[in-house]
Amino acid sequence: MDWLALGVRKSLDLLESLGMQETWRLLRAKLRGYGYWRGVDELKSQSAISSFMQGGPARADWGAKMWGGRVRSLIKWLV
Repeated sequence: MDWLALGVRKSLDLLESLGMQETWRLLRAKLRGYGYWRGVDELKSQSAISSFMQGGPARADWGAKMWGGRVRSLIKWLV
């Protein structure tokens, strides 16, 4: 994570403690969107996608239950 995103992440704690819920939600949504697109940008090639998929799901209980074989099908379609 870069320094700007880290700073924004740290400010979320302050906003939460101050009870600024709308600002917190907006900033959190922007931070999550940034994180998503930054991750997408790193998977620029088929080999990068394949390597990422070989690493397994980020949470062991999430990947298999949520997606099943859909991700594998998508990778096969891309390759």
